Amino acid sequence: SNQYRLFVSEDGGLRFRPVERPDGLAAPITGLATHPTDPATAYALFSIPASGNPTIKSPKVLRTTDLGATWEDLTGTFTDGETLSSTGFPDVAIYDLLVMPFDTDLLWVGTEIGLFVSEDGGQTWQRAETGLPAAAIWQLSIVDDQVVAATHGRGVWSVTLPELEDYAPPVVTRAPRLNAASSSAGGTVSLDVSLRSPYDSVGVAVDSTVVSTGSGATAVTDTTIAATLSVDEVREIEVAAVAYRDGRTFRSPSETLTVYPPVAVQPGYASDFDDLNGDDFIQDGFEIRRGVIGAFLNGVATTESPYPNGGSLVFQLRVPILVAEAEADAVLTYRDIALVQPGDFTEDDVFGNPEFRDYVVVEGSTDGSTWTPLADGYDTRFTDDWRQAFNGQIDLSEDLFVEHTINLHDTFAPGDVVFVRFRLFADDEGNGPGWIIDDLAVQPNAPVSSEAPGDVPQAFALGQNYPNPFNPSTTIPFTLQQAADVTVAIYDLRGRRVATLAEGAYPAGTHEVAFDASNLASGVYLYRLEAGAQRLHKTMTLVK
Repeated sequence: SNQYRLFVSEDGGLRFRPVERPDGLAAPITGLATHPTDPATAYALFSIPASGNPTIKSPKVLRTTDLGATWEDLTGTFTDGETLSSTGFPDVAIYDLLVMPFDTDLLWVGTEIGLFVSEDGGQTWQRAETGLPAAAIWQLSIVDDQVVAATHGRGVWSVTLPELEDYAPPVVTRAPRLNAASSSAGGTVSLDVSLRSPYDSVGVAVDSTVVSTGSGATAVTDTTIAATLSVDEVREIEVAAVAYRDGRTFRSPSETLTVYPPVAVQPGYASDFDDLNGDDFIQDGFEIRRGVIGAFLNGVATTESPYPNGGSLVFQLRVPILVAEAEADAVLTYRDIALVQPGDFTEDDVFGNPEFRDYVVVEGSTDGSTWTPLADGYDTRFTDDWRQAFNGQIDLSEDLFVEHTINLHDTFAPGDVVFVRFRLFADDEGNGPGWIIDDLAVQPNAPVSSEAPGDVPQAFALGQNYPNPFNPSTTIPFTLQQAADVTVAIYDLRGRRVATLAEGAYPAGTHEVAFDASNLASGVYLYRLEAGAQRLHKTMTLVK
């Protein structure tokens, strides 16, 4: 840092702590280097001139072997007026250091006057006779079987070393990055995560407790991971992505979310928003209010205006809907005005491509995590009136409302239990007044079947095992909203599957599976329920 401090991370770059500053040293660090095999060893490089500063300690290379708790000077002592130290180190600026992986006593240092080497771990130094010019070397790097040196003004140089022929750099695992987090009705949380290294498994942590672990992630990519929680009241939680590799845990930074308990399945839903009651909705960037459109005083659901760039605003119905049998009844209708930034009018300017820019879309989901468009998204070009209003050519008025009709059977099957949400996506450039929604109706004419919605399980749920703690047997209850292929499995805290309790088709309703842990050691274990794209996790404690 600019206070000449050093910091170290031991968890893949998530958290850093300050380390002890070498006594008497108050100077900028001009380089840092690491060790190819020992994670506790590092080198700090300095460029403090010794000449003319007899009262100032002037090390050029300091080494720590205990993560910065103590430091050793590899430079030797300087005599005023001498250009080399007692160990042969030059009194010049130092920029980079390389520890040879085939012989960790062999150190190469890039200095202001060329390359200096030590063959005895820093006890003595000498200029390298390699044909390199006496120019500043800013960086040293191993690439395949070569060492590459980047100089100041004299080009890039390389040398092939036979000892590096079979060398493979160590695998450095980085913590995942949490880009965004969202919650859905029924306790489902979804994390948009950048996986910055391959991992054995990746999961979700809630309030510092791991609640899900998925399969391994071999690619460095962006992905979405999800978990469904047992939620009995509206509350705030801290969520983070957690990854495992070779027995180590790597966590992302956390984010605060509001989660909502499940609501009973209904055959239909309707609201004109005039009562301004938003309890039935998750409102992320939306609000229900009056006075949005001039003299039109009815309540509407609306985004911020103008809406922010970069991300999605979501208005989700918390009430799950049982898709009607008859196609004529499986209808969703709403009125809206969408004044969002239009696309670029290019050949690829269609919904689903980046050139489409900002858009609004209605989506559905059976699990609250994986969402499917119920119709193509659109922008302000949907009508000429919207385009004129967006450009300020006409005023915002009730006449701009457009009515939409969507048939749920185009996406879902009769008997599916689905969630519905409205989403405005904004790219990083440009925005607009926003999105106004009114008169929402989802299957308002659907008949209540003989199996009333209250008789349908209200949520996909995983109960706490009983007894807990246990020795050696316990029972795990779970509930399905609809028939599904189910897997119930047990994992240790390193993400390894240790038992599979159920695997196959189960009908809707409440079920139980037994677990015998006679062959396992005492400790905390995760148990996971999977049904299609839905997943739930809980922990249990085995005490022998």
